Amino acid sequence: AVDGPVWLGIRPESLRIEPPADVADRWNQVAGTVTEVGYLGATAQYQVEIAPQVSLMVEVHDPDFRTLRRVGDTLRLWCDPAKVRLLGPHP
Repeated sequence: AVDGPVWLGIRPESLRIEPPADVADRWNQVAGTVTEVGYLGATAQYQVEIAPQVSLMVEVHDPDFRTLRRVGDTLRLWCDPAKVRLLGPHP
């Protein structure tokens, strides 16, 4: 076990938007604001600011064009804990 802040690794495609109901009360979630949107046809990419000067990139594969998010939208992100990697202690 590590005592204190740590670096985590989460691949952009492992993050999900809006957790399903069965994980709505679990701890592996974070809210943020969309600051950039990239629509590449087969993929939508979002930069989501979760704290001042801290953002996550989220990739959605095969996105539904009608549900694309916009800059300024608030999102709740989550991921399967098995997809999170501990990289080491934060300096």
